[in-house]
Amino acid sequence: MELNNLKPAEGSTKKRKRVGRGEGSGHGGTSTRGHKGAKSRSG
Repeated sequence: MELNNLKPAEGSTKKRKRVGRGEGSGHGGTSTRGHKGAKSRSG
């Protein structure tokens, strides 16, 4: 067994959600933050 051959167990990893990277991704536009309110604003 070598360290460069190790892989995580099947089903143990999930794809990372990359928000704000275009409309086609499904998480563009408001980037899953909704429209108004303190939590939708930056800073």
